[in-house]
Amino acid sequence: MRNAVKYSIIGLLSLTATIFITRTVRRKVRKNKLDKPCRGKQCVEDVNGKLLYLVKSYVNVRDSAEVNNKDLPFDWVDNLIGEVTTNPIGRVINQVTGSDNLNWYKIELTQPLDGETIGYVREDVVSTNK
Repeated sequence: MRNAVKYSIIGLLSLTATIFITRTVRRKVRKNKLDKPCRGKQCVEDVNGKLLYLVKSYVNVRDSAEVNNKDLPFDWVDNLIGEVTTNPIGRVINQVTGSDNLNWYKIELTQPLDGETIGYVREDVVSTNK
């Protein structure tokens, strides 16, 4: 019985460490790989430095310009940082084209979310108008 508990604890610690390391490494890889200049039609307007506001009651903030990327066969870590429900969401740092060929804003969050101060939101779910 003692061995079973011991191995369960070791397994749980290993799983936690694996999730943490995978999430950290994937965030760094995505940030370097996916920040391509925005090339869509809506990128004509320069919104860099402007504040963003909610269009609906909340917006999902992600750590890369894509939705729930599942690169690996056993990848249980998605790129969702969390939801923002208060205005303003943050200030635009850059516009990029995501892996889905949609335009995304790379933003500095007004309030840190899950320890993160930088995130990505798709341009169709936010507005520069209050």
